[in-house]
Amino acid sequence: MIYKFDFSWGDTRGIRKIMSDLIYQEGLDQSIPWHTFGYPPHEGDTGLIWRTRELVKGFTGHEYKHILITNGATHALNAYIAAKNNENIRGILTHDKYFMFYPGIAKNHHLIHFTRPEISGAECDKITIIASPSNPEGNIFGPLGVPERSIWDAAYYTPTYCDATGLSGLAAPIRPTHEAMAGSYSKLTGINGLRVGWLATDSDQVYQKALEWTEHDICGVSYPSQSMVAAIIKGVDLEAFYGTSKALLDTNREELAKLGYLFGHQAIPNNGMFALLEVDKKLKRLLEKVSVHVMDGSLCGDTRESVRFNLANGREITNQMVKAILKEDNKS
Repeated sequence: MIYKFDFSWGDTRGIRKIMSDLIYQEGLDQSIPWHTFGYPPHEGDTGLIWRTRELVKGFTGHEYKHILITNGATHALNAYIAAKNNENIRGILTHDKYFMFYPGIAKNHHLIHFTRPEISGAECDKITIIASPSNPEGNIFGPLGVPERSIWDAAYYTPTYCDATGLSGLAAPIRPTHEAMAGSYSKLTGINGLRVGWLATDSDQVYQKALEWTEHDICGVSYPSQSMVAAIIKGVDLEAFYGTSKALLDTNREELAKLGYLFGHQAIPNNGMFALLEVDKKLKRLLEKVSVHVMDGSLCGDTRESVRFNLANGREITNQMVKAILKEDNKS
């Protein structure tokens, strides 16, 4: 079915437009040295690894010993799980509302997906994934007492998706306790199709096992994609980009809040990329009538009647969607 307004999948259309304008402005689309690309180093391009280490240090305040370039953050999660999975591990533990791919990731590694409303301690037979900011609720977590067998899904831990209280510039940036971190250039830049991310860790053993798994899984991340990422980090004014893209999300939050009377004025998260809202039959009918495609909250583990809105569409399409719903409800 074709929808007029697509607010379901996590496509960063509005953020991508901001980044693409900057790329063309700087002429970076002409600077990729296509003639130099053979097979990429399996651990990632040396220059991109160095830039990633510096970038992550700026966000987190920590300089990780090892950086492995991966095929997106999801691939980094898989690489970590493969590195830790053994006969003593029987499952993956996440919060009770989660990124919809977590159950499938667990299944791919022949593990069970467990959920908890709160995560407070290590469980020796499980690998813990702590998403911060979380998808879909936008929660930011501090230390949770899970020192090992845990990975921080930090796909949305950039200035675009975070309130300033969560990031660098503080004496101690807010971050969960973890053994490894999964990051996403696809989400950082808004160019989802790049499929470039990273696994960061101080553990020699985790890095080596993850690298071995990655070598046999994808034989290295696309060199043109890595080169494009490196050019963006070097050539784009990232601080200006973060400011503009954060403003886009904040404007979209304000637009969605205009529908607050329809969903009981539930709070819209200040962090992350989504709004998970409990809805009634009236609002669901309005969404269907106006042809708005949203994700059913059950796919994220929500047991309520709820939907997830993508906040990273462009301002204009978000404004049009809200106006159409208000018009249908005779409020405009």
